[in-house]
Amino acid sequence: MPPGYRVRDKEPGADTLCRDFDQNQWLQCNYRLGCCTFRHFTVRAIVSQYQLPVIDITEIPLVALDTMNEVHREEVALINQLGELVIAGVEGSPDSEAISFKLNEWVAHTRAHFEGENKMMKEYGFPPYPVHMGEHQQALSRIESLQQQWLGDNQLDRLAEYIFVEWLEWFKAHVNSMDMVTARFLSQFI
Repeated sequence: MPPGYRVRDKEPGADTLCRDFDQNQWLQCNYRLGCCTFRHFTVRAIVSQYQLPVIDITEIPLVALDTMNEVHREEVALINQLGELVIAGVEGSPDSEAISFKLNEWVAHTRAHFEGENKMMKEYGFPPYPVHMGEHQQALSRIESLQQQWLGDNQLDRLAEYIFVEWLEWFKAHVNSMDMVTARFLSQFI
């Protein structure tokens, strides 16, 4: 059977002979049990609506500080790895332990990322520091809340929606605005 499709109510060991798959539609197919028994069962196409990578490393907006660019590349590498695990789970091969591990790694990296930027902004007297720091606090709070939800219910859809939609939009906007201005200011001193 093609990857990305899941059989519903199929007896174990049945040899699948399906045709005419159409994404997100229920279909009727035949299956063979043993050598001559034919019956009907229903399959549903499970094809992820999300695309990998979450964000291409070459598409990360560059800021005036190489250290910030490097941290952003690390963050994107982690989110892309997590995205791969989540899509595999959505498409029928969930590895909850690997997702939890990568999610923990991403949260820890994000926390260190934000702490590092906050420290530099404060140290060099970046005037809108409270605003930028506040956005970091909100984003980290949202990520930690999502992490707790995942650990409680292993809900892949919620995690996928956050990573591929909400976080992606936030990350691009944040780097193109807050980080761009912050890096330009900090580049005068660093």
